[in-house]
Amino acid sequence: MPHYFTNSEREGQILKLIAALEELTACLNKTGLYQAELIQYQTAIEQAQHLLSAGFSQAELGNLNRQVPNLFWLHREWSPPLEKNPDGPGFRESEWFKLLEPLEQNVVSAAAVLRQVGEY
Repeated sequence: MPHYFTNSEREGQILKLIAALEELTACLNKTGLYQAELIQYQTAIEQAQHLLSAGFSQAELGNLNRQVPNLFWLHREWSPPLEKNPDGPGFRESEWFKLLEPLEQNVVSAAAVLRQVGEY
């Protein structure tokens, strides 16, 4: 039997997205990386806050999901950015990537829930 999300559950999902976006935007502000996407994330925060105060439809939640950009297009043939290992030969994942990737995944996961009508 499917479970359709209630307005209360949706509000919690929007709040979770806002928190994830705020954590990511704080990190982007600190690092100075991905400034074009930073603006899009800030706009998504504003839109999410507006939906919380004004109410929302499923179409608006889907639109909010589409407004949230992906920083990294992860797929099985993709590899993370590498930098020369300062401790010796070879390469390692970039420190900035290790910092940003989990934050970005939290945002992507929180946004993806908004396009779902419920759980099956």
